[in-house]
Amino acid sequence: MTKSTSATPGLSLRARLTVWMLASSVLSLLAFAITAFIAVSLEERADLSPQAPPETPAEIASETAEEVLFAMGLAAPLALLVSVVGAIWISRRTLEPIHAVVRTADEMGASDLHRRLRTPSSDPELAELVTALNGLFERLESGFGALERYAADASHELRTPLAVIASELEVALRHERSSAQWKQVAETALDEVHRLTRLVEALLALARLDALPPGSAVSLDLHEAIEEAVVRMAPQAKAADLSLTLDAPAGESVVVSAHAAALASALTSLLANALRYTPAGGAVRVSVTRASADQVDVHVDDSGPGVPDAEREAVFEPFTRGSAGRAADAHHGTSGGVGLGLAMVRRVAERHGGTIRVTPSPLGGARFTLRLPVAPS
Repeated sequence: MTKSTSATPGLSLRARLTVWMLASSVLSLLAFAITAFIAVSLEERADLSPQAPPETPAEIASETAEEVLFAMGLAAPLALLVSVVGAIWISRRTLEPIHAVVRTADEMGASDLHRRLRTPSSDPELAELVTALNGLFERLESGFGALERYAADASHELRTPLAVIASELEVALRHERSSAQWKQVAETALDEVHRLTRLVEALLALARLDALPPGSAVSLDLHEAIEEAVVRMAPQAKAADLSLTLDAPAGESVVVSAHAAALASALTSLLANALRYTPAGGAVRVSVTRASADQVDVHVDDSGPGVPDAEREAVFEPFTRGSAGRAADAHHGTSGGVGLGLAMVRRVAERHGGTIRVTPSPLGGARFTLRLPVAPS
């Protein structure tokens, strides 16, 4: 990747235009004055020659007017020519750096977004524009790269269960099978279909997040949203013999600006993640604390195996599952999740101007902290 050079202080584009226009105007006036002076001087010298007859006042006034008109007629085109040439030169000098930036940007495509525009050192305004464009190209490069990886990972995840189903059915059709054997094949295929269903639903959820219109956020009571998520996940916690509690001060209200469905999906995903990776008899606790006057933290703690330091960033990437997730799959004997739950939580956090991180939990497992901005009062 080509790095742009830093701009050094210099005359701004506005200041340079002002100086050049002033210089062009002064040159035009100077050319006009010199030409008029020469023309009038020549006429006066001719009139004052010894051979010239005496003139009456009326004749002098008439000749003076003619001389002035002749001088103006001779000087005006020259001054206009100087002005036009100066204006053309100024416009070319001023717009050439902009044209160079436009040409370079026009040559760039999706395949070479790694290129960067050279930052000019003499034009502060243009340097600011180029810096902004380079930042845009960097974000586009990152976005296209993430999209390519996302498409490749999604294709791989979709292909795996389809390959398992096809393989099971092909093997089963080669020989006669008993009803028990066909039942086993059907159960295997059904598990893979369920995995496909979960994957497609997760992909649709991510697509819906990206399609949220700007300004769709509303003021929500965060405690109410958390309570609803806890109630929604309580049956799953009970079935897994886990303690699910909400630790929040009674009567306290924290209002956030968020999309209701997106926030509910993020909270549910965090709770589902904690419940899945916590062994039976363990605990999952949700708490709310104020990070600052304008930010609030939602903590989801569990007593599970936790997340290793090396995986604390990777677990938020799409289709990435940590060692705890793979161990849980082996323990439950299922294909488990699809690796999109935490990626969706991070997408929700970023769309709402917040963050998500994972740290060790006081309960011994993992603590996922969703930080959201508080709605202005």
